[in-house]
Amino acid sequence: MKICIATVKSPFIRGGAEILVENLKYHLLQAGHKVEDISIPFAAHPPQSLTDMIRACQLLSIDKNMVDVVISTKFPAYCINHPVKRLWILHQHRQAYDLWNTRFSSLKGHPEGADTKRFIFESDNQAFREAQRIYTISKNVSKRLQRNNGVFAPHLYPPPNSTGSISGEYGDYIFYPSRINPTKRQFLALQAALKANTRVKLLLAGAWEDATSRAFFERYIEDHGMKGQVSFLGYVSERKKNYLYENCLGVLFIPYDEDYGYVTVEAFHRGKPVITCADSGGPLEFVENGVNGIIARPDPLELAQAMDWLYMDRGVAKKMGSAALEKIISMDITWNKVLCALTE
Repeated sequence: MKICIATVKSPFIRGGAEILVENLKYHLLQAGHKVEDISIPFAAHPPQSLTDMIRACQLLSIDKNMVDVVISTKFPAYCINHPVKRLWILHQHRQAYDLWNTRFSSLKGHPEGADTKRFIFESDNQAFREAQRIYTISKNVSKRLQRNNGVFAPHLYPPPNSTGSISGEYGDYIFYPSRINPTKRQFLALQAALKANTRVKLLLAGAWEDATSRAFFERYIEDHGMKGQVSFLGYVSERKKNYLYENCLGVLFIPYDEDYGYVTVEAFHRGKPVITCADSGGPLEFVENGVNGIIARPDPLELAQAMDWLYMDRGVAKKMGSAALEKIISMDITWNKVLCALTE
């Protein structure tokens, strides 16, 4: 088949959404399909830019004589027109939905915020009515979709970049790989490290989204004498990231209401336990408290205690890590399942 993947892209930002599209395209090509991907430039501010992008996508039509199927992954790319449009939704525009009443939404306080929210809701519902099939990337996203729009959509978990079931040493550090963003709560991780009673180290890897937050974090680390304990590594290669996974004591992943989160799945494939929070969303579909990881309240002291526990008892860390690997293997998250759902 001739397949077009429609998504959106913010300049110079690379995260799970970009990895998913790259992997989807690769596996579709491997399966013998002809594939093109189309990325719509995305900007969330000001609100007028959101409505402009929606209208632009609604005016776009992909020729049915040139393309058999369109697979759309993100707002507002799923508003593009095609008679055989299948959605694999990473998330909607969360600031208009589940983040509306949180500190993470700049839309609510804007004079045009309420009108923009209504327009997003209406255009989403129209796109969902037009779609031939709708899937999401997790149970969490499916629940949001049903709650917000009354749409039932099965979930298809995306397989991670690499599934090498390799575990190295259980070192002296906790690893937190994720782009530096307020919803990922790296500052909470720093606060937790500050309260640790052991010599456990915290290594954070991920691209900075702005220079201001980088300066703030660096100043916080210096002011609290944490230079030998906490390290921000910035963006790291896949090879380096895999090494850090394989030799860490455990993985910290404490976002606010994450859609899915490759981090949990990648950590489990390396036989490493994951520390997450009770409000972290997607990771809770995998982490079982005390079995293959630790679920704590989003509280620095509780997270510090979880980090200290793994540091003081490597036997517990190894036992949880083994359970994590068993869990992820038993779930059988494969590209074959994804491609069957999206293309057959």
